[in-house]
Amino acid sequence: MFRKVFQSADSFQSLEALTVLLGSSPLHPSPKWFKSVCGRFLSQILLRPSGIRDVMEFMIGGENEVNLAKLETISKLILSVPSQVKSVEQYFSVVCPQLLSLVQSILNPSGSSKSATPAIASVASFTIIRMTNKYPELSKKFIITKIFDSLWKWWGITSEEYNKIIGNSSTVTSSELDPLIMNEQTLQTTITVIHRILVGSEPVPDLIQIFLEDAIAPLYHLYAFTCSSKSHLKDTIFDILLSYFKIVSVSEGITALKQIVFRKNKKWKAPTIGEIGEVYFAPGSSGGVVMRLRLNSLDLSDMTTSIDVDVFIDFLKAIANKELSGDFFIIFTLLHLVLAMIDGLGSSILQKPGQMISFVNNVLESYHQKGANTEKEKKGINNSGILGELGNIVNDEDVDGEVSVESDDDDEELLSLALMLLSSLLQEHKNLSIQDLHILNLVFDNLEPLQNHSSSSIQSLARNLRLTISARSASRSSLLNSEESIQRQESLKKYQEAMDALQDEILPIKARGIVILKEMVLEKDPLMNEDVNLNRVLDIFIQMIQDEESFIYLNAVKGLSSLTDIHGEKIMRKLMTIYSNNNQKIDNRLRIGEAILQTIQRCGEALGKYSMLK
Repeated sequence: MFRKVFQSADSFQSLEALTVLLGSSPLHPSPKWFKSVCGRFLSQILLRPSGIRDVMEFMIGGENEVNLAKLETISKLILSVPSQVKSVEQYFSVVCPQLLSLVQSILNPSGSSKSATPAIASVASFTIIRMTNKYPELSKKFIITKIFDSLWKWWGITSEEYNKIIGNSSTVTSSELDPLIMNEQTLQTTITVIHRILVGSEPVPDLIQIFLEDAIAPLYHLYAFTCSSKSHLKDTIFDILLSYFKIVSVSEGITALKQIVFRKNKKWKAPTIGEIGEVYFAPGSSGGVVMRLRLNSLDLSDMTTSIDVDVFIDFLKAIANKELSGDFFIIFTLLHLVLAMIDGLGSSILQKPGQMISFVNNVLESYHQKGANTEKEKKGINNSGILGELGNIVNDEDVDGEVSVESDDDDEELLSLALMLLSSLLQEHKNLSIQDLHILNLVFDNLEPLQNHSSSSIQSLARNLRLTISARSASRSSLLNSEESIQRQESLKKYQEAMDALQDEILPIKARGIVILKEMVLEKDPLMNEDVNLNRVLDIFIQMIQDEESFIYLNAVKGLSSLTDIHGEKIMRKLMTIYSNNNQKIDNRLRIGEAILQTIQRCGEALGKYSMLK
């Protein structure tokens, strides 16, 4: 009887009923056999044609933004293979097409009922990432191959595919367009799905490698085409490529660069540019990009390289990895490209970072001093000395208010320029002298008031620079200990990796730094038991929860929660102090509150040990 009712009811009604049945009271718990039966029926909903979407919609409940805890809960439910299915592979053959469909459907501008909300697409992306970590081979088969299959054709197509296309294009002449391999909509959807999954995920190097190992060369050549065609896809592709080159090792980066230049990898070798059978990118009829199969050869005898040198050099500059550029320089033997790299990269090197840091510090001190003088003038406190007398030569009545506003604008422009200069310098120079670090610590103190500046861009620059300087100081202090045990050296190496990642501007890489620190805390790394390092990590997490990017601050919240798990009262006391501070921004207090709430939920009856906190 129940089975008939279950099969006739829609998924939402079934989920609601089963949830009620499973949510028994602690005083009157449901028997295990009953929970097991309900669980089996719940799993059957996932196997329905739209079961994944129904479960997500039910668990999200109309929320516009899904917190990290709920993301974990939903993905864990979907990735738990029901006992009634024949195999894990059979289960994911049903689930994976639904997950991909949800990520892709948000791109559908029609606004149809089949389109997923951003929240559902976000949960689907998160679940795909978790699946790739847990079931890499099945992910390759049911997710990665489906996403990249058309893009991989850039490497070339099989003779069977070629003959089939030729058969369908028998009327094509040299004056007509080459046959399509990938249309505008499919290409745009592919790129956007890749970006959504990888940028919205924990930046695990192995994960990036699994997704992009055979797609870097096609993606780069697509990026190079968009640079000349001004396609709106340019920035999205650039983000994907930069995330890859910032996360992988130098040797893997060299391999990828060689694939780009020489158009071959371990599996495939792409046809030469201009020859029959080449798959190339071309402008689409609606302003986008398509992929076509060349049926008529081109005379490119005057062409000396397979890439646009200027675009390639600009791309290397954007990666900003001296070791990668240096190793590639040695390997690469084409003379004109080597000369172009020297010309393009050599002028960007800053020679004296200490002088630059001193300049920035002087700008900050002058800005704060001027602000202090303005406050004194408002309070009727006159300047003393020659500067004060000169200032009094002009009466308030003679000062044009517009000039004052222009002066303030100029000050803010100079301040913003100085902060951007410092940011670029710190990215370029990873190793600074002790003297430079001393001046940098002065800059760190002068940046604090700017976190509450009226300009949001200056706020963001100041906050990110303070985080970078904190990470740089932590890196330096960890390197001062020369004689350490092997275990401690490994810990310091991991800690250094996290600090380096936190200094990066690329979202997945910065998030990777948070993940590494969180793992060190949860693993009870001895380095995290030292008060100096523990306080520094706490400060970093608190800085990161102020980030506007949800993925960054959600990971920071999770990091704070891990600190409370391991270091209990010490961390909870500090978090409670921040949470109860009315001067803190409401968003910051809410995010701190979420970390506290996660701790409370995990404590359960053991919460009493925090009862004395005030």
